[in-house]
Amino acid sequence: MGTIRGWGAALAACGLVAVAGCGELSLDATPDVVYARFNPEDGVVPMPTDLLRDEDAGRLDLDTDDEDLSAAEREVYEFLNTMDAWSTTQTARVEFSSPIDPSTVNADTLEVWRWTGADEPYRIENVTIEFEDDDKRLVINAPLEGWERGGKYFIAVRGNTGGVRGRRGEPVEADAAFYFLRLTERLNDPEFQRAFPGNTRAERLEKGEDLEEARQKLAPYFDFLERRGTAREDIAALWGFSVTNRVELAMDRASQRIPIPFDLLYNFEEGHVELADAEWDKAIERKAKHKLKDFDGFAISAELLFGFTAPVNTETVNENTVEFYELSDPPVRLPAKVETYDGGTQVAVIPETLPLKQKTTYGIVVREGIVGANGEPVEPMLIGEVMRSTSVFAVNGKSEAKAIADDSAIKLETVRSRLAPLLDHVGREGVLTAWPFTTMDAASRLDDIARRSDALALDPNPTILKEQSALEAALDFPLGLGTILNVDRVYTGTIKSPVYLDEKTRGFREDGGYDVEDVTFTLTVPRKVTDGKPVPVVVFGHGIMTERRFVLAIADSLASRGIAAISIDLPFHGTRTRCVGTSPLAVVNPQTGEATSMKPCSAGAVCNEYNMCVGQNGESAFATFPVVNMRTASGAAFLEIDELPDIRDHFLQSYIDLGSLVRALREGDWKTGTGIELAGDKPYWVGQSLGGIIGATFVALIPEFQRAVLNVPGADLVDMFDNSTFFGPQIDGYFVRNEIERSGYEGRRFLNIARWLIDPVDPQSVAERYQERPGQAFIQMAKGDFIVPNSSTDILENLSKLPRYEYLGTHAFLTIPVDPAYLPGLHDMADFVTGKLEP
Repeated sequence: MGTIRGWGAALAACGLVAVAGCGELSLDATPDVVYARFNPEDGVVPMPTDLLRDEDAGRLDLDTDDEDLSAAEREVYEFLNTMDAWSTTQTARVEFSSPIDPSTVNADTLEVWRWTGADEPYRIENVTIEFEDDDKRLVINAPLEGWERGGKYFIAVRGNTGGVRGRRGEPVEADAAFYFLRLTERLNDPEFQRAFPGNTRAERLEKGEDLEEARQKLAPYFDFLERRGTAREDIAALWGFSVTNRVELAMDRASQRIPIPFDLLYNFEEGHVELADAEWDKAIERKAKHKLKDFDGFAISAELLFGFTAPVNTETVNENTVEFYELSDPPVRLPAKVETYDGGTQVAVIPETLPLKQKTTYGIVVREGIVGANGEPVEPMLIGEVMRSTSVFAVNGKSEAKAIADDSAIKLETVRSRLAPLLDHVGREGVLTAWPFTTMDAASRLDDIARRSDALALDPNPTILKEQSALEAALDFPLGLGTILNVDRVYTGTIKSPVYLDEKTRGFREDGGYDVEDVTFTLTVPRKVTDGKPVPVVVFGHGIMTERRFVLAIADSLASRGIAAISIDLPFHGTRTRCVGTSPLAVVNPQTGEATSMKPCSAGAVCNEYNMCVGQNGESAFATFPVVNMRTASGAAFLEIDELPDIRDHFLQSYIDLGSLVRALREGDWKTGTGIELAGDKPYWVGQSLGGIIGATFVALIPEFQRAVLNVPGADLVDMFDNSTFFGPQIDGYFVRNEIERSGYEGRRFLNIARWLIDPVDPQSVAERYQERPGQAFIQMAKGDFIVPNSSTDILENLSKLPRYEYLGTHAFLTIPVDPAYLPGLHDMADFVTGKLEP
């Protein structure tokens, strides 16, 4: 049985990609009735449909001879005619003459069946639906795993009593032409010829033959539903379609089986990434997508992922069939490793040089030669065909292909034209498909973040809350016992900073707003002060799970050189601690993935909705370490693996707070509260661990820093965390408790989305700026560091070209007096700040 004569051209115009409205109804719409549209003459039928498939030839059969077809339409139809059937991700859709009530579309009124024969069909339950065109179009998305390759399906929409209803409660009925297809009588009987349109008897008989062929295709589905108790007259729409048996390179936005990164996932009008929510998304995925809408481009450190609809011969996926380019003028091919995984269904392209350039467009070219496990060539999906096309798909805001809605055509054309110079350069012959992506501009955003307090013109003056002698401060925080020789006084106070973090979610607020909050600092003043001269000051960035008072561990060495030191509590540390269920110090059970942390609250206290430990009388009641007098949960909320999308916000808030501190040092009145004037317009930086990482980024943004010591820092933060002997089990635990195969698609995607999320705050985004400021900073590395791997420090060194000293000590050697590298590290730190050490 071939394709139905005379229907190919009309039906080809509707229903292929993001369909716009098609044709007019053959009936005049009755105000109190809604029709499920079926009018082949005007190109309006439910799609996809086997009415456009030549069963004898075993392929789709769309009419390409129509002289009115645009070049884009002809190319699309010619491509589809090479397919044996419809794509595994093809969306199904049916149109109505008036808006319908979405609440009436349910399991009783919409049925999707996998057709395996009259006695063995089974129902597809896991499909999702959408409504378009003011609820006049019902869209049925393919199952998450796609329509089964080589399968047949049919979809039925029930109308009349108990069926789908119109928005105003109107019944939904079958269109005129579809009425004939529900009949059991043969439609090519000459007795019925006057019931069909046509100017002559021969024309009417031909229409009868066409309708009879369509009726026969649908008859088994009607018979099956009738045996299940659904009367034919209650079926307002029914259609069947066959699915390709070929392996496809997946490019489908609805099922989200699409290469990442890909500029098709970008909102060009609003200038940001746009990943649509899916019904099957986990909470962390929905949050990540929401966060990524704030991004102006794709990751600079992530792998480039794409996949197939079925396993391929992995030997055919290699550097000869997958190529990576920078879209410069002319385009330049870049070296990249190509890996297959998940049984040959997924591919990762790993650029040899990372991070990629920012604000730069790159492209992936996949060549013919990749074959499925059965040896048949892999095919592109329709989007993939558009990407390699030379045709223009939108002109002056209008689609050049009736099958593609204007908004979809505009986006496709924007991305296709961006890619075109690459394909013009390498040639389209032998290209299976290709796609471009554009990387983010991380550095410019960070510049704005670091100067946020300047832009808001907050009060720069500090508030002094407490003055202590060095001995009193050391007794209060015993890790600072070494400060009593050269430190004169220790001050505790606050500065003003705009805090954008939500009290409950701990991520940035949804409304983009902020509260001006008091951020606590500790300031040490040296005994040696030159009268009449401002006192030099070092800003100290403390480590993860510590707090501002760790500045006391380095204060004496600086004070001996006449230098003051100041440190603030970074978000969720010290006075800003929040109680959460885990922490970077948690012990992970490798069998279950469950993490066990120290209790954040004192006995009898509870953690309230704002993540504050509250005692029975409403007082703050955080648990503390013995002797040290530091909250056990300090920093726990800063690196929550289960709240990965918010971690970027914690780093950004750190840069904002440090910017507030720099502004306070530069413009604030310190003399009134402390009796000394600080040289705050020319500060120095010392950062340890987290403080070294944050400092590597922050100092690059603030040229006022005269010199900076980056102690045990790193870059490429996601891999740093993952490869850490100490922190790596946290990620392992996440995969185990969420039943994710680390080496599979879900695990690999998680890590690459993590890289995308963290790239905007990673030191590697701005590390090259140090090359413009030789001598501004140097790196201290603990040889064999099991917390920040030396390989991560190497990355920072290679990108920044900063000098590096190595020490035989532990990760925390700069703040632990008993560590063998403590004194050498302090000596070098202080000498570099004062200019005596020139690495």
